[in-house]
Amino acid sequence: MDIFILGNAGAAAAAGAAAAGAYGQANQNRQTVNVVPEEFLKIIGKVSKPLVISMPYKFFWLDKHSYITTYQSFTFRTVSGTPLKLPPNVEIINAKSF
Repeated sequence: MDIFILGNAGAAAAAGAAAAGAYGQANQNRQTVNVVPEEFLKIIGKVSKPLVISMPYKFFWLDKHSYITTYQSFTFRTVSGTPLKLPPNVEIINAKSF
């Protein structure tokens, strides 16, 4: 992947595009497993430098937070009613959609 230095708006757009591309590639080659938030946190705790794609969304009147990551040959996804408290070593990409 090429890296370009962009302003804040450009960087956010690039991160969103990268997240969407990463999720699309992950879905083509991996099985997606839905887990509860506690299990999701355990999974990212097993990786030294985990990458998590985060997306807040509204479902009618409810605010939800969706997260995905990969571990071994699986893509793991969770949905939470509140933002997850991710460990400090987690690289987070905030996406508009995935």
